[in-house]
Amino acid sequence: GIDTMSANIVWPNNVLGSLSVTYFCKDVKFELEIIGSGGKMTLTRKTDGPGYRVVTVSNDDGGRVEEDFGYGGLKGEFFAFAAACKGEGVDRNTPSEAFLDIAFV
Repeated sequence: GIDTMSANIVWPNNVLGSLSVTYFCKDVKFELEIIGSGGKMTLTRKTDGPGYRVVTVSNDDGGRVEEDFGYGGLKGEFFAFAAACKGEGVDRNTPSEAFLDIAFV
């Protein structure tokens, strides 16, 4: 049967995204990846302990920064940002402010 699904997402305000889900793996994986002109940021649930790992890679020099975070508010920020992109209200930050927060992380 089918073990992998993928979709491209376009919200009404032209924000683009993609979603991939696979059931052909032994570990549960939660990942959010944001790619921009300056580089990319990946948020994954850690497999070597509790919490999340954020990895940023710069397009300018290929520099890579990896940081670990415990469970808490970071997950809520990403879900609130996604909801704002879909036009489902605004959390405490506008989408532009959320991008600045992500750049800081």
